[in-house]
Amino acid sequence: MARSRNIKPGFFTNPELVELPYETRLLFAGLWVIADREGRLEDRPKKIKMELFPADAVDCDMMLGQLHKAGFVIRYEVDGQKLIQVNNWAKHQSPHHTERASTLPPLGEHGALTVKSPLQDGGNPPDSLIHRFTDSSPTDVGEVAPCAPAPKAPKGSRLAEDWFLPRAWGEWALEKFPAWTPDIVRTEAEKFRDHWLSESGQKARKADWFATWRKWCSSDIAQRAHAPPSSASKETPYAAHMRQRVEQAAGSLAHIVAAKAPGQRPREPWEVAADEQQTIEASPARTVAIGMD
Repeated sequence: MARSRNIKPGFFTNPELVELPYETRLLFAGLWVIADREGRLEDRPKKIKMELFPADAVDCDMMLGQLHKAGFVIRYEVDGQKLIQVNNWAKHQSPHHTERASTLPPLGEHGALTVKSPLQDGGNPPDSLIHRFTDSSPTDVGEVAPCAPAPKAPKGSRLAEDWFLPRAWGEWALEKFPAWTPDIVRTEAEKFRDHWLSESGQKARKADWFATWRKWCSSDIAQRAHAPPSSASKETPYAAHMRQRVEQAAGSLAHIVAAKAPGQRPREPWEVAADEQQTIEASPARTVAIGMD
C-alpha cells in the first residue's frame, strides 16, 4: 500500500545521487511511498515497476542494482524471501503512529532497523517520512543537521569617545574650502564628533571615518552655515538699467500729475473724502442737527 511521504530540496543536489540516471533517482523516491514503516519492501522488480512506472519502459531490476551499488538501498534475502531495505531509514524518518508495523524480516546479522516508537500520549510527529539529502556519503544519505550560521560581524567601527580632528583632516578641509578658517574647521569638528557619538546602532558604525568627514564638510548644511557673502545679491547691469528706467518713468508721471490743475484730472478718493469732511464741519445746519441728536 502506497503511503504519503515528503521530499526535501536536498534530494535533488545530493552529489552521489545526481550521478545516477534520472529514472533511478525517481525510483529511489518512489521506494519511500511503497516501503513499510521500517523502510522495508519486497524485492520484486516487476511489481515495483507496475506500482511506480506503469506506463514506462524501464528496467527496475537494473535500477535497483544501481541504488544498491551506490549504497542507497540494501538488497538482501531472508529464508528465500528477497527484500529491500532503504538505508538510514530509522535515522531520518518518522512514520505516523497509526501506520502498521512491518511484517518483513530485518537484515539478519546487521540487526533490525526500527523507527521511533510512538510517543507516550499515543502521538507521533507529523505524518511524514522525510529523506533530506546533503553532502553525506552514500551510506548515510539522510540529512546532517546544518550548523547555525555564524552571526555576522558588525561592519565598521564607532567613533572613539576621545576622538579629535586629525591634522591631515583639518588641512584637507582648509584646502578644499578656501573660504573656511581654522575656527570654522574646529566648529565643524565639534559638531561632527557630537553627532556621531550620539548615534546608535549600525548607523553609527563606519568603515572609513575620513570619508565620512569629507562628506560631512561637503554637505549642504555645512556649506550654507559658512557660505561667503553671495555674489547673487549684487545688482547686475541689466537689473540696474531696468531700475533706472522705472525710476525715470515714475518721476515723469509724477511731474505730469503735479503740473495739471485739480479740475483737469480725476479726483483721487482721498481728495473727495477730505473735501466732504471740510463741508460737513463748515455747515451750521449739520452742526445743529448733530447737536439735537
